[in-house]
Amino acid sequence: MSFGFSVGDILAGAQLAYTLSKSLSEAKGASNEYQELIAQLNVVHKVLIHVDELRAANQLAQATVNALLFTINTTNEAIETFLTQYETYEESLRRGGSGNIVKDVYKKGRWATQMPDKVTGTLVSLGFTNRSNSTGYEPRCTVDIVPSYQGPLRYHSSSWAKDIKLAASIYSDPWNLTLCPGFDKQQAPDSFFRPGQIFSAQITSLMDMERKRGFRKVDFGTLPLEPITTLKEKAKAESLEDRRKRLAQIRSLPLEKMVQYCEDIPHDPGVVNCLLCRAELRAKNSKRNIGPVSKGLWASLHFRIQHWEHYFSMLPPNALREKWIDLTHVTEDVPIETDEELIRVVNQTSTFDHYLRGPVLIQRFVVVCQGVADCLCLGIHTYSRQGCGDQPDQELFGILYSSDEPPAPMSNETGIVLSPVQMKSDHPSTALSRTARIHYGRAYRIPHELPVQSIGLIQDASMEVLLDQFEAN
Repeated sequence: MSFGFSVGDILAGAQLAYTLSKSLSEAKGASNEYQELIAQLNVVHKVLIHVDELRAANQLAQATVNALLFTINTTNEAIETFLTQYETYEESLRRGGSGNIVKDVYKKGRWATQMPDKVTGTLVSLGFTNRSNSTGYEPRCTVDIVPSYQGPLRYHSSSWAKDIKLAASIYSDPWNLTLCPGFDKQQAPDSFFRPGQIFSAQITSLMDMERKRGFRKVDFGTLPLEPITTLKEKAKAESLEDRRKRLAQIRSLPLEKMVQYCEDIPHDPGVVNCLLCRAELRAKNSKRNIGPVSKGLWASLHFRIQHWEHYFSMLPPNALREKWIDLTHVTEDVPIETDEELIRVVNQTSTFDHYLRGPVLIQRFVVVCQGVADCLCLGIHTYSRQGCGDQPDQELFGILYSSDEPPAPMSNETGIVLSPVQMKSDHPSTALSRTARIHYGRAYRIPHELPVQSIGLIQDASMEVLLDQFEAN
């Protein structure tokens, strides 16, 4: 994916949720102030572990996995931001404090004024994740997230002598006008989006959820946190029950009139040849051959749509229905189309997909090239506080830090060879995680109209290093 998402983000998110829940549980007053947040974090932790089990067992469609990865990363970012900010106060908030009474009183006061908004924002993100993840347990649903970016593309600017391959081009989606707290369109973009500017951008999305036809209502508010074997057994039992319901629907059709237009195939009672299709091809002198069709499909859909003029002129059925088709001939477990739905199909009535507002991904960037209406940026990643150790292209990552000295790479980041660059934070609350990394091989186009939030600037002494490493990679 364009932002380097991987299935490892699922378990990394579970670990983040556990870490923050544990930290809040140990804080003084957690039972009151953080009770709801801790409860949501515990649900996220359990759900993500279960989602990873389902994914590993190939129980999730790829579109659903992609949607979950986008959603999970929005939550990982929210948890990590909260955790990074909380850690600056953690020593003073925990039971017994830091030992410095003046420092503890000051930090507790500041946290008390900031905590409600931060908790609320994190709860919103966690709530969306839990609702989105619940669709992953429902095999009759396919969820797709449509983020507001395109890629890969080419980028050309007069500031550079060559075209640049983009990982993605971000755009502002008119269908999702969500505006996160603290994010705004810049009134003076020319002075803001200059090389070295570091900011967070909100990447909105739309959620397209396709619910397959089914006999039972899907409860997206219930998360079936059960073993995979149990879920499989339930799904098998439900499928058999639904096939019986589908058989009853097919037998309610005017089969006595319908079956005169099909021909049974010896030694294979589950399929038939359509005599009407054969007659139509013969009339056209066509050499094309129409193969056999399963009884369930021929009766429920093929005959009723392809030969609708015959179907709608028929009378209700009689006793032949139970002899012509039985449960062994029914392979699908979804309801058959109603006559009203068939009429819409025959009349070619168009339908439109209905999209819902999807999750908002907060992604950090640093500007490396300034444009007229947009800018070229590099992405800043922490990979759920794990650094780039699990990435296949570690040689393209460099450390970004806001402390006085650059942090040492993580133990598994043996491939980092690029020089670290330093950031000057706008405010102590925007300090970077020690695992912040710039990927010099993935560039992004950011339009000036996108709502953003300033984080800081690259220190003057690091600007040349930043631009040289970008141009070289």
